[in-house]
Amino acid sequence: MKRSIRRGTFSRIFVLVFLMSFLSVYYLYCGSVTGTLKGIVKDEEGHPLENATITMQSKVKSIVKLTRITDEKGFYSFIGLPPDLFTFSIEKQDYVKTQGEIKIRAGFSLTQNFTLQSAESWARKMEGGEKHVVNFNRANDLFKKRKYAEALPLLNEAISEKSDMWQAHFLSALIKYNMKDYPGACEGFETVLSLQPGHEGSLYYIGMTAFKAGEKKKALDYFKRYLSIRSDSFEIANRLSVIYYNDSNYTEAINYSRKAIEINPGYGESYRILGLSLVQTGDIPAAIEALKKYVELTPEGGEDVEMAKQLVEAFGSVK
Repeated sequence: MKRSIRRGTFSRIFVLVFLMSFLSVYYLYCGSVTGTLKGIVKDEEGHPLENATITMQSKVKSIVKLTRITDEKGFYSFIGLPPDLFTFSIEKQDYVKTQGEIKIRAGFSLTQNFTLQSAESWARKMEGGEKHVVNFNRANDLFKKRKYAEALPLLNEAISEKSDMWQAHFLSALIKYNMKDYPGACEGFETVLSLQPGHEGSLYYIGMTAFKAGEKKKALDYFKRYLSIRSDSFEIANRLSVIYYNDSNYTEAINYSRKAIEINPGYGESYRILGLSLVQTGDIPAAIEALKKYVELTPEGGEDVEMAKQLVEAFGSVK
């Protein structure tokens, strides 16, 4: 009897050891099927760059395209990347776009830091008797001093010498925007987009110029394109909610006011737009909650606050 018990015990131990060994090998070779990429994006002086956009595109599995935005410490991370060869690009307004390739291996965590060169630094380093670079630098200095009328001729010269110098096109368009030459500014920003597709600043300013010129449809299109890249832009989300509310498109007003609240929950006006839009769609309980929050966040009062209080009181009495 004792001998049979020992044999049974040894058999169970052997099975357990075998299973543990098998599972260890399985997880070692099969468990980690993805890789991780992380790092920090800095400028040439070593300062972290916030809101830089990193895009990863798989070369084999072309459907895999991912984007991350760096935080205030310049940090980014991609978790769960399939093993593959990726192309990457790092972009930030007023900095030179960086591109390259990187290989992701299953089960490995790769740290890759990047340094972006400022557009101004790029232009200065290109100086070697090239007139367009000299003109751009002089125009940029004048722009900082708000001497717009003096800067524009220099930028026109730079562009005539090097038509694909997007930095000169952008600075010229920005000056025209500040001078309220909206048609000229819009044309310049569109040229930048043709040279630098997805350029954040150009998308933003085309939306703003179209909005100021009363071209609502065009403004909405470019604001949405900008928000698809800069999903953390409270200003644009809030602006979209107001435009849609004034246009009586209450469903979209609700969507974008909620987006604005998600980004900045402490801004009362977003709750007012949300509440009034919900009233129009008949969602009274949610409207009351939004309007109450608006009143709470607007202690200074005013006509809009009094109206919100009256609506809350009126709807609250309805059973």
